[in-house]
Amino acid sequence: VASKSVRCRALLERVLARPGFAGIMSFTLAESLWLAREGFDDVLLAYPSTDRPAYAELAADPKLAAAVTVMVDDPAQLRLIDAAREGGTEEIRVCLELDTSLRLLGGRVRVGARRSPLHSPARVADMARAVARTPG
Repeated sequence: VASKSVRCRALLERVLARPGFAGIMSFTLAESLWLAREGFDDVLLAYPSTDRPAYAELAADPKLAAAVTVMVDDPAQLRLIDAAREGGTEEIRVCLELDTSLRLLGGRVRVGARRSPLHSPARVADMARAVARTPG
């Protein structure tokens, strides 16, 4: 359930109680942390974030770290997260943001959102290797 479309916590709870629904896709890292504190245990941050204090809070709290997965699409974001983890002991779960737009005519025509620089299998593989090399 996309929380940017459903802004009421009680309504999120009702929707998630129905068969076929699982988890929340949140808009910001601060919102992700709030949702996890409110008891939601499967929160995916929809967009990469640069919120260092929120990453530090995420890394310092086992409950939050278990509930929230953050989106990344660049090795610089991994370094930012790792730096924010200083003093935090929890691993931070990440999800790769992929560009799944359709490219036609040698890339001159694109259908879909331009959300990520990860649009080729090679770039995705490079990013996956960067994630695997990054501690925490």
